[in-house]
Amino acid sequence: ADAALIRTALGTLTETDERSAAADPAALAAATTAVDGYQAALAEAAIPELPAAYERGSVDEGSLSSVGEAIDIVQQKMTDVDAAAEELRTARTAVDALKETYTAQLATFANSFTTHAAAEVEEYEVAGDEFRDAVTAAAAAIVATPLNGAAGAAALTAYRNAVDALHTADHDERVRIEEEAERERENNRPRYNPPPNQPEPTEEPEEPAPTEPETGGDTGGGEESPAG
Repeated sequence: ADAALIRTALGTLTETDERSAAADPAALAAATTAVDGYQAALAEAAIPELPAAYERGSVDEGSLSSVGEAIDIVQQKMTDVDAAAEELRTARTAVDALKETYTAQLATFANSFTTHAAAEVEEYEVAGDEFRDAVTAAAAAIVATPLNGAAGAAALTAYRNAVDALHTADHDERVRIEEEAERERENNRPRYNPPPNQPEPTEEPEEPAPTEPETGGDTGGGEESPAG
């Protein structure tokens, strides 16, 4: 059941069309393989069947053969119980080895979050300090929490949520900064101010050109000079 919880939590860390991965891709793939392998091994682990409970039959205590048969039955039951116990110990040892390997693989995965969180904080630097600090704290919680249980699944989910919040805050802040810069550019852009309307000049009427007086020609009608 705990492995199923971890497997579900790992699924939330993968990259989708809507959001980026919230873990190192290689480390996440290795952890997913480890969980799947652990679950498959547990499903295939054979639990030996216990022998049927011993039931004392009727014994003719006056008959040596009857007593001997009863003793043989008891000894066989004891042998069966010992064999079943040995099989159970072998199965338990195998399961413990699987769990030990599985736990070590998850611990390696947990340690990868320190580097991943540092990269996230550096890349999404525009977001507020509270969002970056939340990612760092969530990564530290994963490192400090065994991942092979419900607490580990909760720690992984908390990190996913912290990363999502960081990305959203960074995006929103970048949009706000760009919009503010655009308004600043708009305010500082030179504007064309047309000159105020000037009154149209009035045209002075043209004075007529001066006319020269007319001079008459010699018509012969002048006074005759006196005869000498």
